[in-house]
Amino acid sequence: MTRFVVSLAAIIHLFVDGAAFGKDDEAGAATVHQRPTKQSWAKALSKVQTGMTLDACDKLLKRIMNTNSLEFRTTSVEKGSQWPVRYYVLDQDWGLFIVHNDKKILRFWIGGTEDLKEEVDASIFPLVRAIHRVPSIFGERFDPAVLVRSVNTLQAAGFKQSLRALRAYNKRFLQSSAKKHWRHFRFDHQRIFLISHLLFVPKNGKKQFPIPALGAPGPRFKFLEGSDSDYEKKIESGDPNWPYFPLALTDDVPLLLVRGFSLAGSPTPPRLLLKFVEKKCRIRKTPLRPSSTPWTALDKFLASAPAQRERALQSESYMLQLQVLRALIPAADIERRKKIQSHLAARSLSKQDWKVLCKWFVIHKTYWNPRTQSYQSAHIQRN
Repeated sequence: MTRFVVSLAAIIHLFVDGAAFGKDDEAGAATVHQRPTKQSWAKALSKVQTGMTLDACDKLLKRIMNTNSLEFRTTSVEKGSQWPVRYYVLDQDWGLFIVHNDKKILRFWIGGTEDLKEEVDASIFPLVRAIHRVPSIFGERFDPAVLVRSVNTLQAAGFKQSLRALRAYNKRFLQSSAKKHWRHFRFDHQRIFLISHLLFVPKNGKKQFPIPALGAPGPRFKFLEGSDSDYEKKIESGDPNWPYFPLALTDDVPLLLVRGFSLAGSPTPPRLLLKFVEKKCRIRKTPLRPSSTPWTALDKFLASAPAQRERALQSESYMLQLQVLRALIPAADIERRKKIQSHLAARSLSKQDWKVLCKWFVIHKTYWNPRTQSYQSAHIQRN
């Protein structure tokens, strides 16, 4: 069983951005440095010790991450084990695993997708890693910028290599999820649907993909209602008003429209989607380049006729606002980061707070940097 304690909103950015990017240069572009390694994380977490209490460990991690909230998942270490393991996200590639007895640490290790390199052809491993970085279908934790980076990584590799990587992720990882500690890494077939809908384009000239049968979406969508035959037609041919569902794409800013799916029965297997892609699609010609004002892209989407007809979606617009803020964290200063993180942890956002935060990003000339594949602010130096 998996248990979520609090939302970690982009804890990745609070610690990793300082390591992954240097200070802004005169042109406002960041200097890219090497990403954190297993060794660098081991050094940063050197004070984590066997016998330490979980509370003390949490306090230490919050101090290292410069954050007020942590997210962890709890599951069993292996079949038949009596002790659970906590999985803390360190960055997009690494996590801290702690075996505990509900009070103290029994043992721990740092692990990540880099540890599984030998399981995948070296020529496509960077692509498989990019696939795995994509958020799962959970609207309140979705980061549009991460999906954009992954789609653009695969787009640069071309149609054949991208399709190979997606199939490798589906077959080798999903079908072998019981090996090693793979289940701790949250391998999820839903990532394949999100990536494919933005990475590939149907050759027939239509934008829409078949809608994946992943369960009943929350919130409910009126366009999916109707008879069983109507629903089946939507699943098979898609809807021109919702070509990327469960995503929306406005000014190259992807938004995840659902909190999740409640499944009854068997979901659409990714292999069917990839078969459709192989026979009937081509890769997109240009990489995604999100609007430098994603808040206006969101307003534009919510004002569109299809979105206006979905009252349930309109009532949960805060979820989409939180997604935009999550993507903007790398462009924020420390004070704004902590405020955004607080909203993400509480999963709430007032209209006034939304306006104030958007105004800050306007004043500080936030923009999408295609070189670093992230949002940045022209006058903010990274700490």
